Amino acid sequence: PLGAGAPTVVKESGTVSVVYRRLVSANPPQYVVQSSTELRNWSTVTPSETVVGTAGEVQTIKATVPASGSRLFLRVLINPPTPSVDLPEAGASIRTVIPKPAQRAEGSRRRSLGHAFVD
Repeated sequence: PLGAGAPTVVKESGTVSVVYRRLVSANPPQYVVQSSTELRNWSTVTPSETVVGTAGEVQTIKATVPASGSRLFLRVLINPPTPSVDLPEAGASIRTVIPKPAQRAEGSRRRSLGHAFVD
C-alpha cells in the first residue's frame, strides 16, 4: 500500500529496517516480518524491534535486521488475531447434555439449549 501510514524501508550501515504501524488492542493481529533477496522466496526473520511512536492503540515500529549481500527486501505480513475462546485440550472428550423438556407455564416461550462439558 502507498500513502500515509504505508510501511517504509530504511537502509543504514550494515542493517535494513522496515517501519510500520501495529495495532495494540486487546486481541491484535499477529505481525510477521519476512525477508527475501530476489522477491520470490521469503523467510520469516526475528528483527530487533523498537517502538518509535504511539498514538492511541497504534504503535509505530522499526524492525531492523542485519543486511546481507547487495540486495535485501523486507515485508510485513498481518495475520488475523488469535481466537480468544478457550478451547478444550487435545484429546479431551466433549459430552453434550440435553435437558429433559421442562413443564412450561401457560404462554411461556423459554427454551433450554443444553450445555457442553469438557472432561
